[in-house]
Amino acid sequence: MAALISIFLTSNTIIASEKTKQNNQHDQESKTIPHAAKKSEILQKNKLWLESFTGINFVPIPGGMFEIGDQFEEGDQDEKETRNVMIKPFFLGQTEITQSQWKRVMGSNPSRFKGDNNPVEKISIYEVMQFIDRLNKRYQGKTVFRLPTEAEWEYSCKEGGKKRRFCHGKNTASQAEIHYGKHKTAPVASYPPNALGLYDMSGNVWEWTCSEYAKFFNGKEEKCSKNLIKNNTVRGGSWGSQQRGVRASNRNVIFGGYGPADADNHRGFRLARD
Repeated sequence: MAALISIFLTSNTIIASEKTKQNNQHDQESKTIPHAAKKSEILQKNKLWLESFTGINFVPIPGGMFEIGDQFEEGDQDEKETRNVMIKPFFLGQTEITQSQWKRVMGSNPSRFKGDNNPVEKISIYEVMQFIDRLNKRYQGKTVFRLPTEAEWEYSCKEGGKKRRFCHGKNTASQAEIHYGKHKTAPVASYPPNALGLYDMSGNVWEWTCSEYAKFFNGKEEKCSKNLIKNNTVRGGSWGSQQRGVRASNRNVIFGGYGPADADNHRGFRLARD
């Protein structure tokens, strides 16, 4: 009996020692990979949806009512006539589409400022629609990717329709927090995100929307143009914009010699998903 008790105690001691060793090892690993653990927590908290073929992360955007347009009495004429718009829940790309993501689908990289993690640019709206069509075919209608409407874009930029002057969640802007007034693009997510977890909504590249531009808000901003490529509004400003150009309510449209068939290194896009 004494021998059995001795064996039992020895066995328990070994098991306890192994558990202590494993716990210590786990604690040490946690200390050495804090960024990986933090990233995992962020992904879980925001419930990002990952498109596995391209690696595009989509952020869930909660629906709600908001006032679209200039709320600071400083905008251009096409921003001043504000109106209330209801947004349904949807998903929006966490970043602008990168050159590596574009190459994965299209097999080429037309960008002037090369860098796998830089936003793709020098793309026409026609090429954007080709990218979306190819990606949608992989899902056979089960998931639909598209450009965001102009209203969805501004709602997301303003952190769910809050009163915000810029898309990083603040009413002041600096070149340390937004990529504007520079000479080329920057890698996506080089600057802090807004409260929804969206990067570079202000600056880096202008972003195509699916909405047809109108000189005042009249409902077109809430839907995709039937033509899809007719004078689409672009938003957010770019690397070459001044501070005024990267405001949340600032609007732009490409007319004349810079029409939808033309490509420019100031313009890119991010995807939405229903």
